[in-house]
Amino acid sequence: MEVVIGLVVLFVVFVVLKAAYSAATDQSARVVEDGVERATAILEGARGGAAVVAYRNLEKTIRKQHGRREAPAVLSSMLSSIDFDPSRLDSPALGKVSARSGADVEVFRDWVIRGQEAHDADATTSAKVVTSGRQLKDSDNRRAEFQIVSASWSMRVPISPDSANEARFVADQLNVITRSSGPRAATSADIKALGAGMEAMVEKLVMASGPSPAEKISELSDLRFGRLISDDEYEAAKLRILGI
Repeated sequence: MEVVIGLVVLFVVFVVLKAAYSAATDQSARVVEDGVERATAILEGARGGAAVVAYRNLEKTIRKQHGRREAPAVLSSMLSSIDFDPSRLDSPALGKVSARSGADVEVFRDWVIRGQEAHDADATTSAKVVTSGRQLKDSDNRRAEFQIVSASWSMRVPISPDSANEARFVADQLNVITRSSGPRAATSADIKALGAGMEAMVEKLVMASGPSPAEKISELSDLRFGRLISDDEYEAAKLRILGI
């Protein structure tokens, strides 16, 4: 009798464990499918450099969840489901700038990417490398920063002073392309919108409580360098920052 009861108990335990495993497997499959579908939806709505980041995320998600062998077929199927043309991701690479920490900066003809951050380049985009400090016999207080300024975005990335020349080469290539891109004639609405945007950006910079006055003036200088504000606007904002 005890043997029969033991067998019944074992059978019940087996049935329960099998049901739990099946439920966990089904849930895992749903999570996998949701992850791929979510990444695909993001790619469908992305444009420019953001589309490159979204494509990479989708590719990584599929490879992680389906394995390298099945990934190409799954990726092709998902791209077909949203009528995505991979040629949208084509843009000549100008170079990569190594950051002191975090993701490196990938500079293309049409966009700039750093990790999950992506921005499109246009006629208002300009890049430069700023260095400071000196290397002495017993100390090295050099600093270098790769800076990009555009009408609607900016990026400042600390880099190694030893790689400043390579970064300048990348910046020069981008500047040649953006300065020769020939922006379309601006409408009155464009000018009004840009002016309002710059005023808001400068006001936010002046009133910011975190950065030091020196840091604020440096950012203000970047805006003037990118021809986004005039010399008069720069001087007026600088005086406000200094409290003069």
